[in-house]
Amino acid sequence: MELLSGITITRLYGSTDEEHYLVMSKDNVMEANRLTADLLDSLKNAEDMDAGIDNFLQTHSDANATHGEIKELVNAKILPMLLKETAPRKQFLYQRQMLSARQIDSISDRLSFLFSKHVMGVLSAMIIVADTAFFMTTENLLTFGNRINAFTIFALVAFVVCSSLFHELGHASACKRFGLEHGGVGFGMYINFPVLYTDVTKVWQLPRRKRIVVNIAGIYFQGMILLLLTGGFFLTGNDVLRYMILTMNFGFLLTLNPFFRFDGYWIATDMLGVPNLRKRSTELLRYFYKRMTRKPVTGRPYLLQIRKREKMFVIAYALAVNVFMGYYFLYIIPVFLYGFVGNFPEEVYQLILCMSNNITPPFALLRNMLSQILFLSLLIFMFYRMAYPVVMRKRLRKE
Repeated sequence: MELLSGITITRLYGSTDEEHYLVMSKDNVMEANRLTADLLDSLKNAEDMDAGIDNFLQTHSDANATHGEIKELVNAKILPMLLKETAPRKQFLYQRQMLSARQIDSISDRLSFLFSKHVMGVLSAMIIVADTAFFMTTENLLTFGNRINAFTIFALVAFVVCSSLFHELGHASACKRFGLEHGGVGFGMYINFPVLYTDVTKVWQLPRRKRIVVNIAGIYFQGMILLLLTGGFFLTGNDVLRYMILTMNFGFLLTLNPFFRFDGYWIATDMLGVPNLRKRSTELLRYFYKRMTRKPVTGRPYLLQIRKREKMFVIAYALAVNVFMGYYFLYIIPVFLYGFVGNFPEEVYQLILCMSNNITPPFALLRNMLSQILFLSLLIFMFYRMAYPVVMRKRLRKE
């Protein structure tokens, strides 16, 4: 069928005993079981729908459906899902592309050799050894003196931005290593975190092991920067380099957090073999809640269909992620707002007092004030982006 000539059907490697497939058409992505995937493959390679359905029925006596029933299913559900014109799904409260795939394509192509087994193994070992040595041998590791000036702060911010771009280039280069095309690099707002991202949607076509390599590729690339920084620090003892190394390691901890949709989340997704892990987690909790309250239940949750060896880990993750997100929204954010109201006016008074007496404000004071203002601004933006669609829908209903 000409309508389906542009779709691609690939095996989706996961933890279920039943085979699942990924069907992609333009910006539409659909997860399908074996029978549906085989039906679409038959339709794609046939001259028309009737011939495709006939071919499918000849090879699938277990379909338990007539020619007419299958045709109705294809026309009513499958084709509309695959061929509908939809805007690309937004993963963030705000997102904008900064660099197109074409702009970074030649660079990612040249750097893809860094993912050969030998090169990646040697570099990863060197990174781990250097970072471990830094934390074990550095004295006054977390000491931040007033010697930090505006130039140092600017250098740290510029460093974070550049290393983050190199991080995203790592994801793109890993895709190239495995023969996949990647999308562009963009800026987004996830909850109240500003983030950079790379469009690697096609990574779902890869086996789980290779998907994990793509997921850790960003940290691997930043690790090469870390290797240079630690070498420079051991030679010079420069405090700015120490701040950069600490900043990068803090970024690693945040990035590897499996509860936010950062690299750690996607690593957990592929290790457990469960696509849409967050959605599946809430689906499981809703299922248990309905069972306990004796409400009607439709269908069996995806997470109860996976193999036993992964099931317990996924259930533990489902509980942990929901507890963590509740802790973040119901404790961390309220505590911050309470502390901001109580402490920020006093900090403003101290700043005014220092400036009126021609005294340089302590770095700790400026750091605390700027970080609080930034966090509050991101919170306000997050709540605005979450509330705006709700308000607009209510207005449209009234009109």
